[in-house]
Amino acid sequence: PLPPIPAVLEALNARTDIMRYPDPLSTALRTELASFLDVPADDIVTGAGSLGALVQILQTFAGQDEDGTMDEVLYPWRSFEAYPIMVGLAGARSVQVPNKADGTHDLEAMAAAVTERTRVILLCTPNNPTGPALTTAQVEGFLAAVPRNVIVVIDVAYTEFVRDPDVVDGIRMYRKYPNVVVLRTFSKAHGLAGLRVGYSVSRPAVTEHLRVPATPFAVSSIADHAAIASLRNYPVVQERVQSLVDERERVAAGLKA
Repeated sequence: PLPPIPAVLEALNARTDIMRYPDPLSTALRTELASFLDVPADDIVTGAGSLGALVQILQTFAGQDEDGTMDEVLYPWRSFEAYPIMVGLAGARSVQVPNKADGTHDLEAMAAAVTERTRVILLCTPNNPTGPALTTAQVEGFLAAVPRNVIVVIDVAYTEFVRDPDVVDGIRMYRKYPNVVVLRTFSKAHGLAGLRVGYSVSRPAVTEHLRVPATPFAVSSIADHAAIASLRNYPVVQERVQSLVDERERVAAGLKA
Protein backbone atom coordinates (compact mmCIF):
# COMPACT_ATOMS: atom_id res chain seq x y z
CA PRO A 1 0.00 0.00 0.00
CA LEU A 2 2.98 2.33 0.41
CA PRO A 3 4.53 4.48 -2.33
CA PRO A 4 8.15 4.03 -3.41
CA ILE A 5 10.80 5.23 -0.98
CA PRO A 6 11.76 8.94 -1.18
CA ALA A 7 15.05 8.23 -2.97
CA VAL A 8 13.13 6.54 -5.79
CA LEU A 9 10.66 9.41 -6.12
CA GLU A 10 13.56 11.88 -6.27
CA ALA A 11 15.29 9.79 -8.93
CA LEU A 12 12.11 9.67 -11.00
CA ASN A 13 11.59 13.43 -10.76
CA ALA A 14 15.13 13.98 -12.04
CA ARG A 15 14.63 11.79 -15.12
CA THR A 16 14.00 13.80 -18.29
CA ASP A 17 15.24 11.54 -21.10
CA ILE A 18 11.98 9.66 -21.57
CA MET A 19 11.97 10.59 -25.26
CA ARG A 20 14.61 7.86 -25.69
CA TYR A 21 13.86 4.19 -26.17
CA PRO A 22 15.01 2.05 -23.23
CA ASP A 23 17.82 -0.46 -23.38
CA PRO A 24 16.03 -3.65 -24.54
CA LEU A 25 18.37 -5.78 -22.41
CA SER A 26 18.03 -3.64 -19.26
CA THR A 27 21.81 -3.84 -18.94
CA ALA A 28 22.16 -1.32 -16.11
CA LEU A 29 19.41 -2.96 -14.04
CA ARG A 30 20.72 -6.47 -14.64
CA THR A 31 24.20 -5.31 -13.61
CA GLU A 32 22.78 -3.83 -10.39
CA LEU A 33 20.77 -6.98 -9.70
CA ALA A 34 23.81 -9.15 -10.36
CA SER A 35 25.66 -7.33 -7.59
CA PHE A 36 22.63 -7.32 -5.29
CA LEU A 37 21.90 -11.06 -5.69
CA ASP A 38 25.51 -12.19 -6.28
CA VAL A 39 24.62 -13.90 -9.57
CA PRO A 40 25.90 -13.43 -13.14
CA ALA A 41 24.09 -10.65 -15.00
CA ASP A 42 23.62 -13.01 -17.95
CA ASP A 43 21.45 -15.25 -15.74
CA ILE A 44 18.87 -12.46 -15.35
CA VAL A 45 16.09 -11.77 -17.87
CA THR A 46 13.89 -8.76 -17.15
CA GLY A 47 10.20 -8.48 -17.94
CA ALA A 48 7.14 -6.30 -17.40
CA GLY A 49 6.72 -7.38 -13.79
CA SER A 50 7.15 -10.99 -12.70
CA LEU A 51 4.04 -11.68 -14.78
CA GLY A 52 5.83 -10.51 -17.90
CA ALA A 53 8.81 -12.66 -16.99
CA LEU A 54 6.46 -15.63 -16.50
CA VAL A 55 4.90 -15.08 -19.93
CA GLN A 56 8.38 -15.34 -21.44
CA ILE A 57 8.95 -18.64 -19.66
CA LEU A 58 5.65 -20.12 -20.79
CA GLN A 59 6.10 -18.93 -24.37
CA THR A 60 9.53 -20.56 -24.43
CA PHE A 61 8.86 -23.91 -22.83
CA ALA A 62 5.12 -24.67 -23.07
CA GLY A 63 2.69 -24.67 -25.97
CA GLN A 64 1.47 -27.36 -28.33
CA ASP A 65 2.73 -29.65 -31.07
CA GLU A 66 1.85 -29.24 -34.73
CA ASP A 67 -0.94 -31.79 -34.29
CA GLY A 68 -2.50 -29.69 -31.53
CA THR A 69 -1.33 -31.85 -28.61
CA MET A 70 -0.89 -29.53 -25.66
CA ASP A 71 2.02 -29.36 -23.27
CA GLU A 72 1.05 -29.32 -19.61
CA VAL A 73 1.78 -26.65 -17.03
CA LEU A 74 1.29 -27.87 -13.49
CA TYR A 75 0.52 -25.55 -10.59
CA PRO A 76 -1.32 -25.44 -7.23
CA TRP A 77 -4.83 -24.04 -7.00
CA ARG A 78 -5.83 -21.67 -5.77
CA SER A 79 -2.76 -19.66 -6.49
CA PHE A 80 -1.92 -16.54 -8.48
CA GLU A 81 -5.02 -15.76 -10.55
CA ALA A 82 -2.99 -15.03 -13.70
CA TYR A 83 -1.53 -18.56 -13.94
CA PRO A 84 -4.48 -20.16 -15.79
CA ILE A 85 -4.85 -17.13 -18.06
CA MET A 86 -1.20 -17.07 -19.08
CA VAL A 87 -1.02 -20.84 -19.55
CA GLY A 88 -4.03 -20.70 -21.83
CA LEU A 89 -2.59 -17.86 -23.88
CA ALA A 90 0.61 -19.88 -24.33
CA GLY A 91 -1.49 -22.65 -25.88
CA ALA A 92 -0.73 -25.12 -23.11
CA ARG A 93 -3.04 -27.04 -20.77
CA SER A 94 -3.44 -26.16 -17.12
CA VAL A 95 -3.12 -28.98 -14.62
CA GLN A 96 -4.41 -27.58 -11.34
CA VAL A 97 -3.62 -29.48 -8.15
CA PRO A 98 -5.82 -28.43 -5.19
CA ASN A 99 -4.08 -27.00 -2.15
CA LYS A 100 -4.38 -28.72 1.18
CA ALA A 101 -7.07 -27.54 3.59
CA ASP A 102 -4.61 -25.15 5.28
CA GLY A 103 -3.78 -23.44 1.97
CA THR A 104 -0.37 -25.06 1.49
CA HIS A 105 0.81 -26.73 -1.71
CA ASP A 106 0.11 -30.45 -1.88
CA LEU A 107 3.58 -31.24 -3.19
CA GLU A 108 3.07 -35.00 -3.07
CA ALA A 109 -0.03 -34.72 -5.25
CA MET A 110 1.76 -32.30 -7.56
CA ALA A 111 4.67 -34.71 -8.04
CA ALA A 112 2.20 -37.52 -8.76
CA ALA A 113 0.46 -35.36 -11.40
CA VAL A 114 3.60 -35.01 -13.54
CA THR A 115 3.31 -36.74 -16.93
CA GLU A 116 5.45 -36.99 -20.03
CA ARG A 117 3.65 -33.87 -21.30
CA THR A 118 4.58 -31.76 -18.26
CA ARG A 119 6.89 -28.96 -19.33
CA VAL A 120 6.64 -26.36 -16.57
CA ILE A 121 5.70 -26.48 -12.88
CA LEU A 122 4.83 -23.34 -10.92
CA LEU A 123 5.48 -23.05 -7.19
CA CYS A 124 4.22 -19.87 -5.51
CA THR A 125 5.87 -19.12 -2.18
CA PRO A 126 4.41 -17.53 -0.20
CA ASN A 127 1.32 -18.62 -2.07
CA ASN A 128 -0.89 -15.84 -3.38
CA PRO A 129 -3.63 -15.64 -2.12
CA THR A 130 -3.59 -18.32 0.59
CA GLY A 131 -0.38 -17.21 2.33
CA PRO A 132 1.75 -20.21 3.37
CA ALA A 133 5.36 -20.38 2.22
CA LEU A 134 7.40 -23.42 1.25
CA THR A 135 10.45 -24.52 3.21
CA THR A 136 13.82 -25.50 1.78
CA ALA A 137 13.28 -29.13 2.77
CA GLN A 138 9.88 -29.24 1.06
CA VAL A 139 11.17 -27.79 -2.20
CA GLU A 140 14.27 -29.95 -2.29
CA GLY A 141 12.17 -33.05 -1.68
CA PHE A 142 9.85 -32.00 -4.50
CA LEU A 143 12.70 -31.28 -6.92
CA ALA A 144 14.13 -34.73 -6.22
CA ALA A 145 10.82 -36.25 -7.34
CA VAL A 146 10.50 -34.22 -10.55
CA PRO A 147 12.28 -35.06 -13.83
CA ARG A 148 15.24 -32.78 -14.45
CA ASN A 149 13.97 -31.84 -17.91
CA VAL A 150 10.90 -30.12 -16.41
CA ILE A 151 11.26 -26.41 -15.69
CA VAL A 152 10.32 -25.60 -12.08
CA VAL A 153 9.45 -21.95 -11.55
CA ILE A 154 9.71 -20.67 -7.99
CA ASP A 155 7.59 -17.52 -7.81
CA VAL A 156 8.72 -15.50 -4.79
CA ALA A 157 6.92 -12.21 -5.41
CA TYR A 158 6.25 -11.70 -1.68
CA THR A 159 9.43 -13.25 -0.30
CA GLU A 160 10.54 -10.02 1.41
CA PHE A 161 7.53 -10.27 3.74
CA VAL A 162 8.32 -13.77 5.06
CA ARG A 163 9.87 -14.18 8.49
CA ASP A 164 10.05 -17.98 8.72
CA PRO A 165 13.78 -18.89 8.92
CA ASP A 166 13.13 -22.19 7.13
CA VAL A 167 11.55 -20.58 4.07
CA VAL A 168 13.04 -21.62 0.75
CA ASP A 169 15.64 -19.32 -0.80
CA GLY A 170 14.86 -19.27 -4.52
CA ILE A 171 18.34 -18.06 -5.50
CA ARG A 172 19.92 -20.89 -3.54
CA MET A 173 17.71 -23.38 -5.41
CA TYR A 174 18.66 -21.87 -8.77
CA ARG A 175 22.33 -22.28 -7.90
CA LYS A 176 21.82 -25.93 -6.97
CA TYR A 177 19.29 -27.13 -9.56
CA PRO A 178 19.73 -26.38 -13.31
CA ASN A 179 15.99 -26.69 -14.03
CA VAL A 180 14.92 -24.05 -11.49
CA VAL A 181 13.83 -20.57 -12.60
CA VAL A 182 13.23 -17.91 -9.94
CA LEU A 183 10.61 -15.18 -10.46
CA ARG A 184 10.99 -11.89 -8.62
CA THR A 185 9.37 -8.47 -8.85
CA PHE A 186 9.68 -4.85 -7.81
CA SER A 187 5.89 -4.56 -7.55
CA LYS A 188 5.42 -5.54 -3.90
CA ALA A 189 8.18 -4.67 -1.43
CA HIS A 190 9.59 -1.88 -3.60
CA GLY A 191 6.19 -0.33 -4.34
CA LEU A 192 6.72 -0.13 -8.11
CA ALA A 193 3.69 -2.11 -9.32
CA GLY A 194 2.58 0.62 -11.70
CA LEU A 195 5.95 0.74 -13.44
CA ARG A 196 5.95 -3.00 -14.33
CA VAL A 197 9.42 -4.29 -13.67
CA GLY A 198 10.32 -7.84 -12.70
CA TYR A 199 12.77 -10.54 -13.71
CA SER A 200 13.64 -14.20 -13.78
CA VAL A 201 16.92 -15.80 -12.71
CA SER A 202 18.02 -19.08 -14.28
CA ARG A 203 21.06 -20.94 -15.54
CA PRO A 204 22.58 -20.15 -18.99
CA ALA A 205 20.99 -23.20 -20.63
CA VAL A 206 17.61 -21.68 -19.79
CA THR A 207 18.28 -17.96 -20.22
CA GLU A 208 19.63 -18.40 -23.75
CA HIS A 209 16.15 -19.54 -24.76
CA LEU A 210 14.25 -17.04 -22.61
CA ARG A 211 15.81 -14.07 -24.37
CA VAL A 212 14.35 -15.16 -27.72
CA PRO A 213 10.66 -14.39 -26.97
CA ALA A 214 11.40 -11.50 -24.61
CA THR A 215 9.23 -8.49 -25.44
CA PRO A 216 11.41 -5.62 -26.73
CA PHE A 217 11.45 -2.56 -24.44
CA ALA A 218 9.22 -4.35 -21.89
CA VAL A 219 10.93 -2.51 -19.04
CA SER A 220 10.78 1.25 -19.58
CA SER A 221 13.73 3.52 -18.87
CA ILE A 222 11.73 5.04 -15.99
CA ALA A 223 11.08 1.62 -14.46
CA ASP A 224 14.71 0.63 -14.94
CA HIS A 225 15.93 3.80 -13.21
CA ALA A 226 13.46 3.46 -10.34
CA ALA A 227 14.39 -0.17 -9.69
CA ILE A 228 18.09 0.68 -9.57
CA ALA A 229 17.48 3.53 -7.13
CA SER A 230 15.40 1.24 -4.92
CA LEU A 231 18.11 -1.44 -4.86
CA ARG A 232 20.73 1.12 -3.94
CA ASN A 233 18.60 2.17 -0.97
CA TYR A 234 17.49 -1.31 0.04
CA PRO A 235 17.84 -0.80 3.84
CA VAL A 236 15.08 1.83 3.60
CA VAL A 237 12.93 -0.62 1.61
CA GLN A 238 13.50 -3.20 4.34
CA GLU A 239 12.32 -0.74 7.00
CA ARG A 240 9.09 -0.18 5.10
CA VAL A 241 8.54 -3.89 4.64
CA GLN A 242 9.10 -4.46 8.36
CA SER A 243 6.50 -1.82 9.20
CA LEU A 244 3.97 -3.76 7.11
CA VAL A 245 4.99 -7.06 8.72
CA ASP A 246 4.55 -5.51 12.17
CA GLU A 247 1.07 -4.28 11.25
CA ARG A 248 0.17 -7.68 9.79
CA GLU A 249 1.15 -9.38 13.02
CA ARG A 250 -0.75 -6.82 15.11
CA VAL A 251 -3.94 -7.27 13.09
CA ALA A 252 -3.63 -11.06 13.07
CA ALA A 253 -3.13 -11.15 16.83
CA GLY A 254 -6.13 -8.86 17.34
CA LEU A 255 -8.36 -11.04 15.15
CA LYS A 256 -7.29 -14.18 17.00
CA ALA A 257 -8.00 -12.52 20.33
